Amino acid sequence: MQLHKNYQIKKIKEICLLVLALFFVTFALSKLSEMPEQLKLLDGAAISEQTPTGSSICHAASAKTRTSSSRNTSSDSSVSQSVTAKDSGSFAQENSQASTIAQQSAATVKAENIIDNGFGIAAGGELIYWQQEDLNKFFQELNNLGVTWVRWDVDWQAIQPDNSQKYNWEGTDRVAATAKKYGVKSLGIVTYAPKWASRESCPDDKLCPPESADAFADFAGTAAQRYKGLVDDWEIWNEPNEQTYWYPLPDAADYTQLLKVAYVKIKEANPDAVVVSAGLTDMGDEAGVSVSPLNFVNTMYENGAKDYFDIMALHPYTYPGYDYGWPQIIAIWKAMDQNGDGGKKIWLTEYGAPTDGPGKAFEIGEEGFSYGEDFMSEEAQSRMAESVFAFRSANPERIGNIFWYSLCDSSADKSTPENFFGILRYDGTKKPVYQTLKDIFAR
Repeated sequence: MQLHKNYQIKKIKEICLLVLALFFVTFALSKLSEMPEQLKLLDGAAISEQTPTGSSICHAASAKTRTSSSRNTSSDSSVSQSVTAKDSGSFAQENSQASTIAQQSAATVKAENIIDNGFGIAAGGELIYWQQEDLNKFFQELNNLGVTWVRWDVDWQAIQPDNSQKYNWEGTDRVAATAKKYGVKSLGIVTYAPKWASRESCPDDKLCPPESADAFADFAGTAAQRYKGLVDDWEIWNEPNEQTYWYPLPDAADYTQLLKVAYVKIKEANPDAVVVSAGLTDMGDEAGVSVSPLNFVNTMYENGAKDYFDIMALHPYTYPGYDYGWPQIIAIWKAMDQNGDGGKKIWLTEYGAPTDGPGKAFEIGEEGFSYGEDFMSEEAQSRMAESVFAFRSANPERIGNIFWYSLCDSSADKSTPENFFGILRYDGTKKPVYQTLKDIFAR
């Protein structure tokens, strides 16, 4: 009788365990059915986190660009080096601090053996958001290519996002010091007003001129003082002859006032500094949208620009031809001659061509090109590099530095040609133009 009772108890336990197991299996299956969307998100997150650690600096660059917003940059003092206006008087100490940044992490190069060839990469606004590892890769790639200059944003809206009293120099310190470490000269673009300094009517999503040109000049002078010896060449704004960068309307007289006061402040901070006028984009006259470079330059001179810049800058994107922009450059240097500036050079602070996009590939001079859709073949891009250097070689007294936009394709997304201006493809492999440039530098 006792054995039978024990047998019944054993069976009851087995049934309970079976029911419990079924419950857990059912619960687990129900949760598993909810996971596909979460798994997609986790998978995407893993890809985005892993991409920058790959061998391609182009992947790292695009990842940093996607995660940074110049308009909404935080100046959280817990993670950034912030300096109040009250404390910013000790520039000698700050400059010494800036010059020692990245000394431990940057690769060792023999900067004294690097001969300036007047060729640079136009890197734009992304560099100040990169961490040291990515900057080391970027500047090492410039050394490998033979580039001796880099053009990058010293972005007012990123450095003083909140008010005129607080500075966040962390990103710009890192770039300036790393460029110096690798023997690469910097052309700093002082540009873009933060929301608090923009004109009151400026929409949040637009780049407008500052309400006060003097406030901009104060910032430019502060930057020139801080980076004296690290950045001695300064470009004042970017493409103000086009609505995108001078909203709502490009205004040459307005820009000239900005240039004049910035020039004075920069020269006070660093008498040896070189002041470069804003690179003007190669667009025609279109009411409410753009002013041609020649007309913009003429208006600058009419408003007294002559004594307030050392170098004239242009962005003569010539594609789909070899020399579409050369006649306009020649017309501008004639205007400079007529205004007593024949001794000043012109720098091409952006030049290049896209090699992919939603349209079709074109060769040099081929008709029917549709901007925003079509692009140049990689071979045509390479031949354009030869063309621009031939133009400089033929006019050494007038054409100075050339900055190629850009080192890397910014994406593999073919929805726009804007993603494909690089010397390197998005996966880091070299386009034909890479070797063409190396051969040019070796001549």
